[in-house]
Amino acid sequence: MKKFVVFAFGLVLFACNSVEQYRGSIDSLASQWDEATTTVTDLANQVAQEKTSFAQMVSSMTLDETTVAAMPEDAKTKIMEAETAFQNSGQGFDELSTQVSDFVTNWQEKSTELTTLKDGLAAGELESDASTKIADLTTLVSDATANVTAWKEKLDAIKSQVSDSHKNWSDLVAQLMPVK
Repeated sequence: MKKFVVFAFGLVLFACNSVEQYRGSIDSLASQWDEATTTVTDLANQVAQEKTSFAQMVSSMTLDETTVAAMPEDAKTKIMEAETAFQNSGQGFDELSTQVSDFVTNWQEKSTELTTLKDGLAAGELESDASTKIADLTTLVSDATANVTAWKEKLDAIKSQVSDSHKNWSDLVAQLMPVK
């Protein structure tokens, strides 16, 4: 009986140690995950806000039809081309919004895996593939960081194109439209 108690104690100690070996990795991952979640969410909100702002700019680009009708054809053509260039400059918002949204959806799905790891750690029972999940989720955190950096650059480029093309349209309208 004494041997059994020693064996059982050793087994319990081994089982606890096997979970404890992941504690540092899971705690670190959870912290990185929370930071990355905030960064990704902030960027997703910024992209949505910029997309909405662009849509409002497009809808505000109205000209008096009577005044436009009285303009020479070449002036009408220039204004229409500038308006088309402006609308095309904002198409990148749709593509970027889709990329970010797809990533956020995947991120949210993977959050359940992190929750499972944290719950398993708290309960003292991790699944056999815990190390693989930790590695995969750590890679996803790195991907999030890299993606956010690239998406911010892309967002800045789109905003710059939109701003430039809107200014071109506004300047052209001011130049070609008769003052009342």
